[in-house]
Amino acid sequence: MRFLPSILLAVLLSLAVSPHAWCQDPEDVKTAEDLINPIAEVDVLTFLVDQNWNFGPDEEGSVGTLTFIPRLSFRLSEDWFLKTRTILPFVWQNDLPLKGMDDTGLSDMRTAQYLSPARLTPGGWIWGVGPVWLLPTATEDSLGLDKWAVGPSAGAFRYVGPWLYGMLADQFWSFAGPGEREVNLTVLQPQVTYVAPTLTSFTLSTDATYDWESEQWLVPLNFRVSQLVKLGGVPFQVGIGGRYWLESPDFGPEGWGLRAQFSILLP
Repeated sequence: MRFLPSILLAVLLSLAVSPHAWCQDPEDVKTAEDLINPIAEVDVLTFLVDQNWNFGPDEEGSVGTLTFIPRLSFRLSEDWFLKTRTILPFVWQNDLPLKGMDDTGLSDMRTAQYLSPARLTPGGWIWGVGPVWLLPTATEDSLGLDKWAVGPSAGAFRYVGPWLYGMLADQFWSFAGPGEREVNLTVLQPQVTYVAPTLTSFTLSTDATYDWESEQWLVPLNFRVSQLVKLGGVPFQVGIGGRYWLESPDFGPEGWGLRAQFSILLP
C-alpha cells in the first residue's frame, strides 16, 4: 500500500481544481460549512464510507463501513433549537477475528439530541448540549457491544472567515444489556475545515475513542477534501480522503485507510 498516499493526493488535487468550481458566494460558503458542521441548523443526510486494513493477529483482516448520518433541526422557540444526529453503520469485515471468518450487517446505532441556541455567541460560536445514546442494533455479535448505553454529549464550533473549527465530545456508560463487558467510552471528535473560494473544503479531524475498561485509545487521523456542487438547485457535497491510524489496540487497524463522503441538504 505504499502508493496509497500518492493516489489520494492526485485524486484530492483533481477535485480541488475541478472545472465545476464556481465563484464564491456568502450563502454558498455558509452551506459548505454547515454541511460539515455536525451541529449546524440544517437538515442533512450524509453517507460516509470507510475502508481499513491490517486487522487481526496476522494483519490480514479488513473492515469496511457504510455509515448513514441523518441530522435534523427542530425550532423549539425563537431562541432555541433541538438538533438530532444519528449514526447507523453497516459493516462488512473479512478475516476477523481470524482468517476465513467474515461478517456483514448493522453495527450499534448512536443518536444524540442537542439543545442549541438559535444565535451565534458574540465570539462566533455555535454550541449544543444533550444526551447521547448507544443502541444495540448490531445484527451479528462481532459487530456490536450488545449493550444499552447513555451519557452526555456536547459540541461547539466557531466560524472565523473561511475557517470552521470545533469539537464534539461524547461519553457512554452502559446501563442494560446481556453483554458481560461494561461500556465506558469517551469519544472526542475535533475538526478544522477551510473553505476555499472554489467552495472546496479541506477538513482535518479525528474520531479518538478511549475505552476506560481496557484503558486503550483508538485514534485515526482523517483528512478529506470535499466539493460543494448543485444539481437541480439542490446543494450537495462529495468528498474523498484518507486516514492514518495513530493509535489502536492489539489486532486493531494499522497504517492507511480510505474515506469517502456524500452529503445532501434536505429540503
